[in-house]
Order: sequence, then C-alpha cells, then structure tokens
Amino acid sequence: REAVKTVTLATTNSDINVGGVQVLIVTPSGGAMTVSALSGGTIGQQVWIGKDYVSAGTAITVLGTTQFVLSGTASFVMNATAFYGFICDNGTRFRQMSGAGVP
Repeated sequence: REAVKTVTLATTNSDINVGGVQVLIVTPSGGAMTVSALSGGTIGQQVWIGKDYVSAGTAITVLGTTQFVLSGTASFVMNATAFYGFICDNGTRFRQMSGAGVP
C-alpha cells in the first residue's frame, strides 16, 4: 500500500493504477498532459489527484469519461498547484467528490 504515489508522464495516461493509493501526484515531464481514467481502485477508496509545485506552470487536463466522472463538467484544467478529491464508487469508476483543495 502506498499512501502517496507520484506519476511522471509526458503526454496522456488513461489508466493510472491507484491500488492502495490515497494521494496521487501527477507531474508532466514535458508539455501538457491529460488524465482520463484511474484503475485498481476499491469501493470507497478516496484518491486525491493533484500537481506539485515543481509542475505548477504546466497544464494538466482532467478529462471526464464513463470511468472518471467529474462534477458538473466534461473536463477541467489544472494550471497551478491544486488537488481534487475522487471516490471509487463501484470498483472501476471514480467520481469527483470535491473541487480544488488540500488532501
């Protein structure tokens, strides 16, 4: 089990494994990055997805899908250090439970 997991990606990742993870820090290694799904979750698992201060100047787009459900929007862009909360509601789907905040 990892309480905090850091993932560094160049462009797009549609399947970040978050088994046992509570805080996921996504850091782009190049330009803009898109996150559109998480895998490996368990029902009731809360995951906070965010950027660290190192990548604060690089945009990360969070794209809503049937397995990655956002509140009231199809996508949002993180341009600054921010964290968003998600909860696994059926073992494969994560729903946004909060806006920007601190885990």
